[in-house]
Amino acid sequence: MLFFQLQFGSSIYSVVKGFTYIAALASAPQLKLLVSDCCGLLCIKSAVLEVGDGVFEVLSTSGDTHLGGDDFDKRIVDWLAQNFKRDEGINLLEDKQALRRLTETAEKAKMELSSVFQTSISLTFITATADGPKHIDTTLTMVKFEELCSDLLDRL
Repeated sequence: MLFFQLQFGSSIYSVVKGFTYIAALASAPQLKLLVSDCCGLLCIKSAVLEVGDGVFEVLSTSGDTHLGGDDFDKRIVDWLAQNFKRDEGINLLEDKQALRRLTETAEKAKMELSSVFQTSISLTFITATADGPKHIDTTLTMVKFEELCSDLLDRL
């Protein structure tokens, strides 16, 4: 059995290179592959494939097909928004532009946590009040991320 892992943030080149390698192996009489779609350290979906005579057959699948990277991003967005509301009294989830910036930042933080134990989150001018501009400047650790996503991790 050959294990092939697609990691979050993988370059298109490395993914194509991996599938080219698999295709070359497919010329073998019979081959079983375990393909895992991962989000950093979080395995979302897996499948066992059998390859023979140029035919890929799915033998089994596992994982929550309704669970994806956006679910993990949303946990970070909600955490950032809750902290900001607690500290500043402003609900960023009601501001479309702030929500977009939170979502982009959450995805970036999640990807960074696949290779480091903590990441800095800095969003300048996330919103403004009569007192002036407001910012977010915080750190997200892998431990906190796992805590935020514990129920999602249990579904894997």
